[in-house]
Amino acid sequence: LAVLRAVRKTDLLAAIAYLTWPALAAPVVAPVIGGVITDALGWRWIFLVNVPIGIALAAGGLAVVPRADPAGSGAPSSGPGPLDWRSLAMVSGAVVCLTGGVEAMAGSGWPAVAAGLVAACALGSAAARSMRTRAHPLFELECLRVQTFRAGNISGAVYRMMISAAPFLFTLLFQAGFGWSAARAGAVVTAVFVGNLAVKPATSPLIRWLGFRRVLVWSNIIGAGLLAAFCTVGPHTPVPVIMTLLVLSGAFRSIGFSAYNTIQFADIPERLLASANTLSSTAQQVATALGVAVAAAAVRIGIAAAGPAHAGPDLGYRLAFVVAAAIMLIPLASAFRLPSAAGAHAAQR
Repeated sequence: LAVLRAVRKTDLLAAIAYLTWPALAAPVVAPVIGGVITDALGWRWIFLVNVPIGIALAAGGLAVVPRADPAGSGAPSSGPGPLDWRSLAMVSGAVVCLTGGVEAMAGSGWPAVAAGLVAACALGSAAARSMRTRAHPLFELECLRVQTFRAGNISGAVYRMMISAAPFLFTLLFQAGFGWSAARAGAVVTAVFVGNLAVKPATSPLIRWLGFRRVLVWSNIIGAGLLAAFCTVGPHTPVPVIMTLLVLSGAFRSIGFSAYNTIQFADIPERLLASANTLSSTAQQVATALGVAVAAAAVRIGIAAAGPAHAGPDLGYRLAFVVAAAIMLIPLASAFRLPSAAGAHAAQR
């Protein structure tokens, strides 16, 4: 939010590009570090390592982030309104039910899935009705009337969900399917980060050249195709071939991620930036959490489809990529509906 308020719309694409690569790097670098920690020290240290990291980040934030008024203009501020506790409770409950319902796909049975999703919809609808009547709502739902914001956060949430699921699927395929060590599986998955980093200098020029609509359409199509390609990868596939697919997957997910993260704010007026940022941040965190659950569900579906007498332990994991590729195509519907010049003013030089 601090960055959004400090940059002009014409600089939005460049600013988002700087903010995007850490979000793309973390899920890819983590398997390598996690694999080494798991093999060397045990899985419990995966959680304990967050304690010193959290302390360091808190200290760094206090030292680096400047104090500023909420409006970001330097003018005296009357302060924010009272917190909408009622809507906060309902939105939080909806998020818990949504993530719990999707997670139940991995083994708790469809009644638990249905109960979680129905409860999430009920609480979400109640929260929306409540916020429309509040003088100081938790966030302004007016943001959702902006087409580019909807595309970036509703369809974009599905896209983020699948690019969050992909590193987990890759690691599961290599470790559980192929029998690799955690460290080796994590090391190979870093090829995704190579693709992320290598394409980053070309991302902004590509969006300026093709426009947001074409970039979003082709990022989804090619990204889904690359996920589906892993259905053909087996234990005897040469590692350079696997790494080439991972590099390409990382490159196209980086392009799509940057496009979704930029277009969502392209047409948001300044008075709605705080609400738009709140909605976007929540949607991204939920999508990341759902990505893990969807990855587990995809593997479960793949193993069930492979059957008890399948050719090897990796087939079920490979079929999971077919499920993931199909879900990756869902955001196409929204991308096709965008005007050809959508967000063009945010991609100017």
